[in-house]
Amino acid sequence: MQPRPVWRRGLFLGSLIAATALASGLFLARRMYDVSSSAAPSGPSPSVSSQNVDGRPRAVSPLPAGQAQSNVVTPHPDEAAKSSRIPGQLVIGATVAIAPTIKVATGFMTRNMNISPPFPEPAFSIMSENAALPALCDSDNPVDLVVMSRRVRPGELDACHRQNRHIAEVKLGYEAVVLVRSKLYDDLKLNSRSIFLALAREIPDPLHPESLVRNPNVTWDQVDPALPSERIDVSGPALSSETGIAFRDLVLKRGCLAIPTIAAMKETDPDRFEEICGTVRTDGVYRAGEGDIPARRAGGSPFDLIGYLQSNPEAIALLNPKEVGFPGSREAQDSSFAMSSLDGVVPSRSTIYSGAYPGARALYLYANTAHPQIRNFVLALWSAVNSLPFDPTLIAVDAAEHPNLLRQVVTLPDLNL
Repeated sequence: MQPRPVWRRGLFLGSLIAATALASGLFLARRMYDVSSSAAPSGPSPSVSSQNVDGRPRAVSPLPAGQAQSNVVTPHPDEAAKSSRIPGQLVIGATVAIAPTIKVATGFMTRNMNISPPFPEPAFSIMSENAALPALCDSDNPVDLVVMSRRVRPGELDACHRQNRHIAEVKLGYEAVVLVRSKLYDDLKLNSRSIFLALAREIPDPLHPESLVRNPNVTWDQVDPALPSERIDVSGPALSSETGIAFRDLVLKRGCLAIPTIAAMKETDPDRFEEICGTVRTDGVYRAGEGDIPARRAGGSPFDLIGYLQSNPEAIALLNPKEVGFPGSREAQDSSFAMSSLDGVVPSRSTIYSGAYPGARALYLYANTAHPQIRNFVLALWSAVNSLPFDPTLIAVDAAEHPNLLRQVVTLPDLNL
């Protein structure tokens, strides 16, 4: 055999070395990309979370140990990993889901207020009612603002004053949930008790009310003999969505409290009470959306709610009233929905403002005025609900209250009860 030329062997060895180096470089680059991707927070925002996809409560890492932290939950699984607070960042706790409103307010500040350095999106966590004010008033707890579905009590405010916390109060707006049906059919007059007995996963056994059974009801007359013999067919939001949380708190819990055997659990077994009153059946009677069900089909929406209600006379839906529009409003002129009464009260701006409509509640904002950007953000947040047509969920305050509330927002006077 003739020996191969030296240049051919050199070319072969050089190609082998180059291929090995290229493979090693690609492997190391991929490893670096994987590490950086796993370390980066998911989602469009590093601070304001979206709704928890599985609905389970999760602890917030930035808060120190103690009673307030044990009662704080966050609506997104990635939030627990965010253990550091960006300099200048606000931390907001709320008893209701207002993440969309916070995003709107942050965007408004970024576009319209000359703030330097740029204002970071606040960190947001859903908190229990018993934890919200203590978290705001505890001098060791980095919560700058809370939103609650009730006013602060004198004893809670006294606790804030003992911690030398200067707290301002502003009515933020209202949230509500409404029952709707196609305008082609008659109104189905329901009350909170009937809705609970129709949709809850567990209800009292009719023969033994002290025991709970899986919900067997399939028609409305089984729930209440005064109702028609129509199939129970309700479309509604996932209970982890903004409207879903309002539905659970305003309608399902109200229905629970109308049943003595369950109402008694609120004191004797509060965890079990929350479980019973906050869980809907999964056998197809309640058609839960992925989040908030859109009232109007948009783009490639997988569920045409208008078409479904029009073709099913017995079907009803639970929606945010801003998706439907109040009678006489521009949104309602082309709506295919008719709002139904709840506990005998028809939803309207007047019944919501007066407190007569049971499916609505006022929201109150409490702020620690020591934060340097708190006034700018409170103004942006309040404007997002009451002065700008951008808020996707909340209802503006009564026009008669608007001027006085705006003065409170601008000045943020210390609250004294």
